[in-house]
Amino acid sequence: MTWKGLHKRPVDAVTRMDVVGVIDALPHKVAADRARTALSAFYSWTIEAGYAEANPTANGASRAKNGSRTRVLSEAELVEVWRACLADDYGAVVKLLVLSGQRRNEMADLAWSEIDEAKRQINLPADRVKNKRPHIVPLSAEAVAILEGHAARWP
Repeated sequence: MTWKGLHKRPVDAVTRMDVVGVIDALPHKVAADRARTALSAFYSWTIEAGYAEANPTANGASRAKNGSRTRVLSEAELVEVWRACLADDYGAVVKLLVLSGQRRNEMADLAWSEIDEAKRQINLPADRVKNKRPHIVPLSAEAVAILEGHAARWP
């Protein structure tokens, strides 16, 4: 069964066993955890809106182990990603991700005030990074060129 199998059921009739059945049938454990998280957010809304009284995903155990990822893109894959980037803001963010190795939101939410052009670096404040400690990101000449090309659109 997939989530689609639950579509015709009233939202307040979906049980924990229904959810567990779908999640356990998913082939990838990380995908199963993300599916449960998405459904949990939906149920939080249904409860707030008065459509359901309980969240059938509550207290569900994680399927994936909390280990670090080992998969990285190969050089050929990085080249393919780079070439697929358009000359727009999204393409600039993706290229900055490739060049800097930073997290998506660290680059997507980048403010011009965080960029030190003289030192060719980005100064990320503690509240914008996962470990809650200020972080300095050195910038290559290519990264500086990308930023300068989008300076007019950067906040």
